[in-house]
Amino acid sequence: MYRVFEALDELGAIVEEARGVPMTAGCVVPRGDVLELIDDIKDAIPGELDDAQDVLDARDGLLREAKDHAESTVSTANAEADSMVNHARAEADRLLSDAKAQADRMVAEARQHSERMVGEARDEAARIAATASGSTRPASGGRSPRPTGSSKAAISPTRRLFRRASRNSSGSWRRPRSSPPPTPRPPG
Repeated sequence: MYRVFEALDELGAIVEEARGVPMTAGCVVPRGDVLELIDDIKDAIPGELDDAQDVLDARDGLLREAKDHAESTVSTANAEADSMVNHARAEADRLLSDAKAQADRMVAEARQHSERMVGEARDEAARIAATASGSTRPASGGRSPRPTGSSKAAISPTRRLFRRASRNSSGSWRRPRSSPPPTPRPPG
């Protein structure tokens, strides 16, 4: 490339030093020197153009490689992100499934426990009712006597157990179905 610039500089110097033609803007230059410089420029340009084209090709190759690398990096990052999201979703689904299964087990255990308590309370109530009906005899007038202190003490824990087992889901107490309604006392 330097030879091209040198030849152009020499050509410029020849034209500046050339004698001018009177009454025109033209000048007289030595034909052989100018043609020789033009030939030097023609010879130097193809090599310089090849070098410049090589630089441009190398630049294009580097840009292509950088673009391919960037696309590869982006696609790898997207694939890893998708994989991580899928793994996280699978783990969340597994944890949710485990939690649901554990909750179902706990509900089933609680249901069995409550059914067992209700059954025990009903058995105890029936046993106490049978004991109470066998040990007390109706007095005249068809009334049952008031329970004595010892039978009162025996009924109290059972009644508490039965009430605890008979509690419904809304939190209010309901009267057990197996116990008879209280008998009103006659005045007097």
